[in-house]
Amino acid sequence: MPKICSVGGCTNHHMQKGNLSFFKFPQAEKDPERRARWVRVCGRQNLDGSEWIPTAKYVYICSQHFVSGKPNSDPDHPDYIPSIFLRTAESSLHGAKRLNRYNSAQKRRFGLVTDNKVTKKRKTEFGEKEDSGDNDSLTISDVEVMEANDDAVTTTSEIVNCTIVEDKQEDVGCTIPDQVTERQMIMDEIDNLRYERNMFSKKLIDTDTKLKTMQLSVELVRENDKKCKFYTGLSWDVFLKTFIFLESKISSKRRGNVPAIEQYLMTLVKLRQNPKFEYLADQCNLGKTTVIDIFWKWVTLIESQLGFMINWPDRSSIFTTLPDVFKIHFPRLTNIIDCFEIFIENPKVYKAKAECYSNYKKTHNSEVSYCM
Repeated sequence: MPKICSVGGCTNHHMQKGNLSFFKFPQAEKDPERRARWVRVCGRQNLDGSEWIPTAKYVYICSQHFVSGKPNSDPDHPDYIPSIFLRTAESSLHGAKRLNRYNSAQKRRFGLVTDNKVTKKRKTEFGEKEDSGDNDSLTISDVEVMEANDDAVTTTSEIVNCTIVEDKQEDVGCTIPDQVTERQMIMDEIDNLRYERNMFSKKLIDTDTKLKTMQLSVELVRENDKKCKFYTGLSWDVFLKTFIFLESKISSKRRGNVPAIEQYLMTLVKLRQNPKFEYLADQCNLGKTTVIDIFWKWVTLIESQLGFMINWPDRSSIFTTLPDVFKIHFPRLTNIIDCFEIFIENPKVYKAKAECYSNYKKTHNSEVSYCM
């Protein structure tokens, strides 16, 4: 059966190396009041903010939370309930002082009376002097008076050292200063945990963003005109505005599971860069048939909604922009659908070599161009 410390912020367990001991909570049937005090000083809460109540049969607290390293059944003993938390020097020192006061009280109760005579060291301003005999002997009644005075002084000092709590919490053996200090330490630890949680959450978001930019997604081109023009041929503002316009024309039934803006980006990348559908499917983590369906759906939508933006120029405008070579040999040329080149051997005759010169690409490679 694993043993884990139930104190908030403590991570000790029985598999750790070291001189650790684990002690069960007092049984609810036999000592419910003491068990409730143990639960309260653990400083734990449920996720909904309600008070933590242990439901397991075996619940433990480790020896690091006791002054003497183990609990004590005497209600006046400092270890009647756990009092050391987060192992700070302040709480350990305060617990040691309480243990010394308890031991001193025990010695005064049981160690001073012997055959109706008492031998006592009296502390003076000049040192300690041990007096004994008939003149300095103390009767039992004298000892009881002295104990009463000592107890009164001790009680008064303890009351002065205690912090008055306005809500009048249940007496826990004058451990209110410990509880206040421990509560502050627990709150500091909670703040540290919250800071670490926020820091790791930010790192997780940054990592997720970097992962998205490694794939083909809108995050790759967002607010980046250079990359957006490379992949789609449009600036980011134009891309976003055209998408908003086209998205309003899509019915809710045809949207699908893939975000619409990702579908639009995928379509423009295909039109601009012409990668294979298999490559797009791998980049977008989709099936090939899904990518094909998305592409043709958006091509049809773009043609129906933005087709008016394509204006065919008149013949005079075309003629003014034709290269001079085309004006001489092809004066009625309207457009060039496509062309391809076939490289040939370099002619040795300079005139033939000049005729093979490409005015379009400005290269000296000998080639024959076919235009359609």
